[in-house]
Amino acid sequence: MENFKLLVRRMRCGDARAAEELVRLYEADLRIIARARLFDPRLRQFVDSMDICQSIFGNFFARAYAGQFDIDSPEQLKKLLSKMVRNKITDYARRSQAQSRQAHRQVSQDIGDLDGALMVDSKPSIASLLAAKDFVDEVRKRMTDDECEILERRLLDRNWEEIGNSLNANADAIRKKFARAIDRIVIELGIDNE
Repeated sequence: MENFKLLVRRMRCGDARAAEELVRLYEADLRIIARARLFDPRLRQFVDSMDICQSIFGNFFARAYAGQFDIDSPEQLKKLLSKMVRNKITDYARRSQAQSRQAHRQVSQDIGDLDGALMVDSKPSIASLLAAKDFVDEVRKRMTDDECEILERRLLDRNWEEIGNSLNANADAIRKKFARAIDRIVIELGIDNE
């Protein structure tokens, strides 16, 4: 358990090897979960388990580097990543259904446009996200001074209560402010938003 916490701490501090280790430990399980949930053949035409995994890891690393998640055990991380997979596939299925409805209404729509709308967006690859130091620096550049102050405390493994106390603010308000900042940055960087 202590080794796991150290691995997560190293990853949050920008250690690319720690991030690679997390991918190695969880990618196979996530692909199995994704394959099991991609039962609609129409959806499988446009997205596969690897697409899902890359999207999930990209989103996870963006948020984990910034200290948004409190992860204490391998089971907790697997549960979080599994939920992200389920949500991502549900999102793809909704987009697929919406595109189908739109196609029926607009018969003249070019099929190529429909296919393109369902393809996984060109997002940073896992490998590019594993250039962790640069990634953390990019996140910091997009934060306000207040948000950077919260980030620095999160990277020191402070919990929300401790951060709230040190800033003379409500812990939930600080956590929500930080979550909104991460959501904004994830969108700015073009990483899938869960």
